[in-house]
Amino acid sequence: MSTASGKHTIATSDDEQHEEPKGLARTNPQKRLKPSSSDPVAVALAHARSKVALLVHPNQLRNPMLRHIRHVRKQPHNGITADFVCGPTTCALYLSLQFHRLHPDYIYKRVRALGTSFKLRILLVLVDVADHRASLHELTKMCLINSMTIICTGSEREAARYLETFQSYDGKGADSIQERVANDYASKLNAALSSVRGINRTDVNTLAFTFGSFRGTAEASREELRQCPGIGERKVSRLFQALHQPFQGDWKEMDEDQQEDFEGEVP
Repeated sequence: MSTASGKHTIATSDDEQHEEPKGLARTNPQKRLKPSSSDPVAVALAHARSKVALLVHPNQLRNPMLRHIRHVRKQPHNGITADFVCGPTTCALYLSLQFHRLHPDYIYKRVRALGTSFKLRILLVLVDVADHRASLHELTKMCLINSMTIICTGSEREAARYLETFQSYDGKGADSIQERVANDYASKLNAALSSVRGINRTDVNTLAFTFGSFRGTAEASREELRQCPGIGERKVSRLFQALHQPFQGDWKEMDEDQQEDFEGEVP
């Protein structure tokens, strides 16, 4: 974090904030870290309290990012090994790349101490250096091997928004962010056909009026689709392709017209 003196520091969860123990060897980022044991009572208590507030490790209380967290409650908690606990299933470690360059072994110690008490374990990285490629490559590999999720942020405000979002949505199903489609046939037909690039609600109404149903539209030939008002050659090609292309088609086997239909959608 940035202090009044202009020096870059970060609060850690260890007694010695910047000095690594003598003789500590650099952990291999390609090797899964063995988690340390944690108090099950403290973990259960932290899980219960995290349902109503974002739990913050005391050594993170000086982190200037906290001033940007305004939409969820914050509560200091001594019984957590993570920097932040966003709910019963989610926790986060916070790391500045500038700090990581000064103390490259720090994050490996924290991941080892974190254990496996949470379903979603996040490494929230503040990208505050210009040459970040090598560091992010190393951290991504470490997270992949240790079943963690890495999230890169460009500012403290952005990092705070992530923590607020994870706190708000922890334990909730996907229904809260999914598009709500009415249960009637017309709404389902519109949702299905309008997912084809270029097909809008008016086109769906035209197809429904002309062919009567989704099955009728799917069985229509290219010539029959061309006769529908407002549906030009490109829409016909895209719609026919979407309805008849195998789910595991080969991009290389498509002709130029077919590839053009999927322009921007297939790498």
